[in-house]
Amino acid sequence: MRILPFQFSTDTASLCIYDLGMLKHRLDADEDWWSWPVAIQLQEANNGHVLFVDVGADGFHDGHIQFEPLAAPAIEGWLLAPTGRVFVGAADEVTAEGKEPDCSRGGLFVSIPPGAVEVQIGRSATGTIQVTLLSGKAFSSNHFKRPLRLS
Repeated sequence: MRILPFQFSTDTASLCIYDLGMLKHRLDADEDWWSWPVAIQLQEANNGHVLFVDVGADGFHDGHIQFEPLAAPAIEGWLLAPTGRVFVGAADEVTAEGKEPDCSRGGLFVSIPPGAVEVQIGRSATGTIQVTLLSGKAFSSNHFKRPLRLS
C-alpha cells in the first residue's frame, strides 16, 4: 500500500482538502471566508469544492495519505478534482487574498487522475490523521448539515 506521510501546523484547528482548480473563485476573498458564516463552508463542501475538517486543536499534526479504503472512516465525502492537483494541509493556507497554498505550514500536494475523488478521513490508534483519496469514481454530491469534525 502506498502511503504519503505529512505534517502540518494550524492556528485554526482545521485541515482542508481540495483541488486547486475548484477555489479560483475565492482567490480575492478574505482569508477567513470559509469560517463564517458556516453556511459558506457547507455550500462549498456540498458542491464538492473543498472539505474543511476540524481536527480538535491548534498546533502540529501528523498525517498520512493512502489510496486504499479505511476500515472505519469517521468522515466520508466527495471532491471534484479537475486538475488532479490536490492540496492536503492547514486550512490557514486555503485559497484567499490573492494566494494559494505553498505548504508553508506543512501539508502536501498530491497528484491524482483528474475527476471525482471519494475522500475518507479518520484517526489511527496513535492519533495520526488518515486521509484516503479514491479516484476514478462517479461524483456523488455531499449532504453535510454541519461542519466536519474529526474526534
